[in-house]
Amino acid sequence: MIKKIKVKELTPGMFIHDLNCRWFEHPFFTSQMKVTDRTIVQKLNEHGIKDVFIDTSKGSDLLRVPEENLITADGNAELEECAEIKSKDRSLVTVRGELVKADLVKKSALTTVESVLAGAKLGKGPEIEAVESVVYEMIHSVERNKDALISIGRIKKVHEYTSMHSVSVGILMVAFGMHLGFDLAQVRQLGIGGLLHDIGKATVPEALIKKPGYLSEEERKTIQAHVDYGRKILENSPHLGEISFAVTDHHHERLDGTGYPNHIRGDDISIFGQMSAIVDVYDAMTSDRSYKKRRHPTEVLRMLHESENIYKRELVERFISCIGIYPAGTLVRLESGYMGVVLGQGERSLLHPRVRVMYNLKKQCVTTPRTVDLSRPSKKWGDDRVVGYESPDKWQITPHVYL
Repeated sequence: MIKKIKVKELTPGMFIHDLNCRWFEHPFFTSQMKVTDRTIVQKLNEHGIKDVFIDTSKGSDLLRVPEENLITADGNAELEECAEIKSKDRSLVTVRGELVKADLVKKSALTTVESVLAGAKLGKGPEIEAVESVVYEMIHSVERNKDALISIGRIKKVHEYTSMHSVSVGILMVAFGMHLGFDLAQVRQLGIGGLLHDIGKATVPEALIKKPGYLSEEERKTIQAHVDYGRKILENSPHLGEISFAVTDHHHERLDGTGYPNHIRGDDISIFGQMSAIVDVYDAMTSDRSYKKRRHPTEVLRMLHESENIYKRELVERFISCIGIYPAGTLVRLESGYMGVVLGQGERSLLHPRVRVMYNLKKQCVTTPRTVDLSRPSKKWGDDRVVGYESPDKWQITPHVYL
């Protein structure tokens, strides 16, 4: 039986069926969990959540939700089975050699998405030719060096989140599709779908989208309706393929049926929709928003990997092999006692990327930057590896300066 109760009434042993708020308004990765101790109740109170729904019929068959303060990069047990995956992607140029072009592609995509959203507010459908042109620019950039464009896509300003989120999802969908071996026509549609996946938000009041506090049931339904609004806007667009529609229609659906708007389950969600669900949540959770601070990419990847009943594990693992356990632009700590910025994935494994080393943690001092391919041990530096990630804010370091 599903019952609505006050948070103050929660006691250990209860199973929370729904947190009665948007996923980004609470500190947990899922809205369903067993109440193991009062810490969960305390966190719900801290985030202003007053009511939850509990399922009185459920016992121990639950999602394990690690507490946020226990999620660190050290001891990545959940990702160890991905660690030895070797990326088959090959770069034609270095990250540094592609950065300028990648930045131009990002700016072009951002201008296009902003124009599309502005038009949607006036009831106009997108100019698919313009969107398609940007997608081809993305494809060419990813072909040259995917890590450059992906890392550039991570740089967002809070006030431009909605439009840059669409750009980033477009970039990641292109890279993911190419990594999976889809043909050019399919990748083109994946990119278009990614850029347009949130077009329905143009019809939702901006104040509601950015509202930091508790949402009423009516407000939540209004925001969730952006998927249906988006479908109506795009239905009048000629030459928009079914793959693009799958991306836009299914990016909030979940394997266990808890998603929206149609609560589709399992493989009834197309592979393209499942891909967009992974990409959408990854980019959202790794971005600063007006109502929530970003989480570290490695932390989010771990969460995705743990949630195999929500996201298909095989697809999550392929996504991880595409962008890496430590994506380009990540500040990492090395076994040797140095710190550096990941430039891209190495050939050996996901724990042995190419790194721009520039800080000695033992001596607590900056060093002359040097590029090290951890997949190729050297006589001078030996066999080094990544052992964890670091917060750029803590060290007051801007990682992209070192790319």
